[in-house]
Amino acid sequence: MIQLLPPERWPELEAIFADEWQAVLPNPEHAMIVVEVEDEELIQFCIVETLVRPGNFFVSPRHRGRAKVRRLIEYVREKAQQSGRSFVTFADEPRFERLFQRLQMRPVGTAWRKDFF
Repeated sequence: MIQLLPPERWPELEAIFADEWQAVLPNPEHAMIVVEVEDEELIQFCIVETLVRPGNFFVSPRHRGRAKVRRLIEYVREKAQQSGRSFVTFADEPRFERLFQRLQMRPVGTAWRKDFF
């Protein structure tokens, strides 16, 4: 059966987080864990997080190339950190990839998107 795992049961998954991802449990204020359990056995689970994901960045043509975007990203990243959420963004140009690397971010794979609006 697939269901939400109540936060009071999340500690049961601590060892999996440590072994699989060298990570700690997410903040229950900003995440859910969906589990599939069959005959009391955990089959699989998925973390559904509320992330801070900035959308498109615009810099006036007069100001491009002056590190404006970096300051904006650093501000948003700081707010994400203060809220206890993860910060995720997309790099659609090599210059953004370089910027995110300089900000000590790491690539996490290919993004896939489905809009429901």
